[in-house]
Amino acid sequence: MFLFPSKFYPIRPSIVTAAFLYSFIFASVSGVFGVTSRPEVVDCGRVLTNSSGIVQTPNFPDRFPVPIHCSWRIQNPDPQSVIVLYFTQLFVTSGFTVTEYSELNSPWEGPTILFVADEHSVLASQWLASDKQYVVIDFDLDSLYGTHIRALDNLLDVYGFNVTYEIVPNVRDDVRSGGSGGEGGVPSVEQVAVTTLAASGEEEEEARPGYVRSELCSLVACSFSGHCYADANFTAYQCACFDGFSGSDCGNGPLCQSGRNECENGARCRHAGATHITCLCTEGFTGARCEIPTQVKHPAMDCPLDSDPFSCSDNTGSPRILCPVDESADASPCSACDESVGIPVPFDNARYEIRLGLNVTDNDRKNLTAVLNRTVAKLFRGISKIENLQVLNLTPYEDVTFHFFGPKSDSAKFQMTLLKLLERSKIGPYAVIPARDLGFEQEPLVQNKAILVNQLHNRVRLGKEYILSCVAEGSRFMTFHWFKDNVPINVNYSMREMWTKESGRDSHNQYVSTLGIQSAHKLDQGRYTCQVKDLGYQQCRSLYLEIMLPPLVKISPLTVTLERGFDLTIKCMSPDETGFGISSDRFGYSWVKDGDLFPMNPDSEIWEDLEPGGSVLKVKNIQKSVTYSCLVTAPHVPSGHASTHIHLTTPHTPLCPTHHSNGLYWPETMNGQTARVEAPLGRGGRCIVSRHCTQVQSGARWGLEDWSDCVPSDLGVIETNFLSLTLGYQTTSTNITLQHTADYLSSHPVRYPGQLESTVTLLGNILRLIQHTTQSSWNFVSSSVILGASDYFYVIVNYLLYWQQPLPTFVHRPKVIELQSIIELWSLLWCNQLSGEHKRLLLDSLLIDVRKLYNLTSSIISVQQPSVLFKNSQSTWSPNTSVSFESNTPVSTPSGSTASPGVLNLVIISYANLSQFLTPRYLNRDTDLLYEVHSSVVSTCLGDNGIKLDPSGEEQHREVG
Repeated sequence: MFLFPSKFYPIRPSIVTAAFLYSFIFASVSGVFGVTSRPEVVDCGRVLTNSSGIVQTPNFPDRFPVPIHCSWRIQNPDPQSVIVLYFTQLFVTSGFTVTEYSELNSPWEGPTILFVADEHSVLASQWLASDKQYVVIDFDLDSLYGTHIRALDNLLDVYGFNVTYEIVPNVRDDVRSGGSGGEGGVPSVEQVAVTTLAASGEEEEEARPGYVRSELCSLVACSFSGHCYADANFTAYQCACFDGFSGSDCGNGPLCQSGRNECENGARCRHAGATHITCLCTEGFTGARCEIPTQVKHPAMDCPLDSDPFSCSDNTGSPRILCPVDESADASPCSACDESVGIPVPFDNARYEIRLGLNVTDNDRKNLTAVLNRTVAKLFRGISKIENLQVLNLTPYEDVTFHFFGPKSDSAKFQMTLLKLLERSKIGPYAVIPARDLGFEQEPLVQNKAILVNQLHNRVRLGKEYILSCVAEGSRFMTFHWFKDNVPINVNYSMREMWTKESGRDSHNQYVSTLGIQSAHKLDQGRYTCQVKDLGYQQCRSLYLEIMLPPLVKISPLTVTLERGFDLTIKCMSPDETGFGISSDRFGYSWVKDGDLFPMNPDSEIWEDLEPGGSVLKVKNIQKSVTYSCLVTAPHVPSGHASTHIHLTTPHTPLCPTHHSNGLYWPETMNGQTARVEAPLGRGGRCIVSRHCTQVQSGARWGLEDWSDCVPSDLGVIETNFLSLTLGYQTTSTNITLQHTADYLSSHPVRYPGQLESTVTLLGNILRLIQHTTQSSWNFVSSSVILGASDYFYVIVNYLLYWQQPLPTFVHRPKVIELQSIIELWSLLWCNQLSGEHKRLLLDSLLIDVRKLYNLTSSIISVQQPSVLFKNSQSTWSPNTSVSFESNTPVSTPSGSTASPGVLNLVIISYANLSQFLTPRYLNRDTDLLYEVHSSVVSTCLGDNGIKLDPSGEEQHREVG
């Protein structure tokens, strides 16, 4: 428990809290926009001679009249002592200057400026010291606007400063915090700013003078989530955290709790204000969330991920490791590649391939390798040591091919020795066939030399093309294989322009494999690995590729309804901006009104920067409906933006009242407008929920909440994995995706309206991928795959259309129409793969009849679907349905179709209660007739080879009874 001196005023919490983001500016107070009606005399500044004390602005932490001109002089009577100033609560970013004097008004020695407050120095500094007789603090400010630190949520309305000082014995002659001397022994402004706090907000490892207190704090050291207070004796300093925050640095808060912590690889999560976090990475990782490895190594190469690719591979200090290829299905490239399983081979070795004729009987085949090893090793004993002799091939015509590893410089000696061996007509017990010529070939030993990308610093802008290249040496049998995050890359699955190409051996005995991607996607970020395989051995190289995404922008409020003349505060920030505002790579924030830039006006619109990042716009006396947009720019990446929509109302306009539901607060909204609020999502995410205010006869009424933007986190992982598959990364398969989706839906009831609409999009993407693969020349999707996937597909469809769901599955009617089309196209594929002529699938929400129509000699096709009771229902029957197709011309098969002529696929789908998902009433504008859906819904389609047909000249007739 800290005690405060009698003249020390702790800061009151700000009126703006996390629970009340829709804050309004109260009635204007003199100086609120940096303007005063008349100058006021401010009593501030004095001479301080006590050994410790405080220096603070009038009314701290409240507003003070401006312009203000104050000066405090701290006097040190002892030449053996130093004055230490601690920046406990320094909120001003302008007008605050600290100067030291040996003597006042001395003609011989002038003053030295120690500190000048600006946006950087007030964040990076905790203390400064002087061994001079006087330290003077000058404070000159003409406006309160744009001259103070602002941070969400409790530092939006604080002003001035409250700093402490001590006069203490100089325990060492070197006063500088870095150990460097200099005239006066006082740290310069640059040294103080750099050596006290790093960009992460952590204190740097730096020798601290003995006269500086060991327990320190500051605005940044308290993570913008607490205040820095001194004890009654000025001997210790500690953070007093705001509500909801804890820890010695107040860095533990809501965004760092389990389930919301976004930091990866064991990093420590630390708050930087209410809405930002920074991740303090463990060794070996970097990036905003510590997701990027900095020293990933492949033991086969023993090369850091960020090393020079060519110099590392040419290392001559130790042998390279050739590792056997692991052909197991779950093996990662070079995952178990080290000295225990690999073969160490000197870098100057080559592979020698020998072919000759030997008289080898069937009984001798099993001993051939051992005999050759003994014979050849003995033969080359006087030349050099050879490694890894293996028999590669033994033909029925007694041609034996074997290879070994040996020094490149001994190539001629190897060849001459083998020729002499042939003259002996015998190798061990095997006779040499003299009619056969000696085959002698030297090739480079497999060596993955480099992996490169045609982008600076391995960073690619979103939507841009990039090309990866892998350079390797090896035999003519060498193959290249590409992986991303240890997942195989298969360009055949890619639904975008993606390609691989391999070039032949060049003049440097090198092969090159290239992987090209035309348009970078955010999921392309990650570690790319090039694996080369050669005669049972492998080597790998990797690089980490970063995709430069626009910053995510969050603005609050998203929508608001006000009466004319009201004020509003709008807050904008980007959670992608990490650190504590000390780094030079800060984001830029700007505002536009209705799409146009506008000048700042103290009487109507002003904005201030937020720490550690963001901006707050204060709008006064709003006179019309308007949209304000916040534009965020970051170094090297595209800009991002978000908007606030302000709707003005009159006293007589019907309004939807404020309302709490599903943990959300819905503000008062004008009829005809849609309110949008932010909702929490699993694993630290956020999403936007909307709700329309509809005018009714009695006034206005809230419509259904729209949670379609809020995909449940577990379902989102399934969808992301499948999206990766369509990008060419084999993270999953269609069957696994459908199975996991069906399992999720069966174990998780619908929680919010429309939250599962993304599942329709997922089903459509799966269908398009199957169509893409089945209709290509390299079709590798078998009938069993489609039939197996269909089981899960219909489980999902049945769940989405189940009419007894506790909450509406759909809030957008076009999604229902889209799902109908997907069911039709999938059923055609399913029908085409069935072995029988007819299949019926009866579920809770639909009945599907598929038929193969053979030997069509008539132009009239007629099929009956009798009425049946839907599954698990006691009263809902499907309608009696008769479907007829009539055409004056034969139905032709599509170009490239493999189906037999005269064989078509017919699908009839009866829905149990689809009408509840459709618009109950709609107006035909051509006839001004109002329609209502009263009958059952039945859909039919005709296809060939799983492809939907639309024959010209065909008449369709359906009878539903």
